[in-house]
Amino acid sequence: MQTNENPSGSDQNGASGVDDQKQSNANDDASGGSNADDATGGKKDSVAYETYRKVLNEKKSRDQALSEAQRKIEEYEQEQRAREEKELRDKEEFKKLLDIREKELADTKAKLTGIESNVRESRKLDAFLNTLNGTVPREYWGLINIDDIVLNPETNEIDETSVASAVEKFTKSHARLIDRPGQKTGLPNEAPAGNQPLTYQEWLNLPAKEMAKRLKDVIPNSGK
Repeated sequence: MQTNENPSGSDQNGASGVDDQKQSNANDDASGGSNADDATGGKKDSVAYETYRKVLNEKKSRDQALSEAQRKIEEYEQEQRAREEKELRDKEEFKKLLDIREKELADTKAKLTGIESNVRESRKLDAFLNTLNGTVPREYWGLINIDDIVLNPETNEIDETSVASAVEKFTKSHARLIDRPGQKTGLPNEAPAGNQPLTYQEWLNLPAKEMAKRLKDVIPNSGK
């Protein structure tokens, strides 16, 4: 019986199988390492993108907040300018109104002063005419110097002494103008004395030769 065993071949086959297994394991290790590297790289890329998005969102939020703040500032400045302009317009209108009121007040005071002055002059003239012994035609009232008649500053009453003095002066200067019952006045149809004031009508009644001499004695505006 012949037995042909080939131990060496069997050993070779076994060794070859071991080597193939090792190579397979090595390939698996290499493949696993490559996959691990790919996973790590992918994870890093994902983290970087998330960080980018977060930063981008934060920037966007800051820009929006800044834009909103700028808008509010501009609105406030516009409102402030509008308020200041309105205040200026109001002040200008108030100043115009104040000027009008002041002018009206000044005009009223002037009118009141004029009325008061007329009242004082009327009181003085009445006091003069009531004190005078006789009457003076109205057209000669302009010759009465009522400025000589004064009022008592404490009582606002006519000072009788000043009235008497004014009457005395007028009587001396214009006696012929005073109309006393039963006495000649020296007015028209009577020859006016020299240097005495004449009305225009009196001057017309003078003889022709006297008119030139007495022209200077004619009372201004007495012919109106």
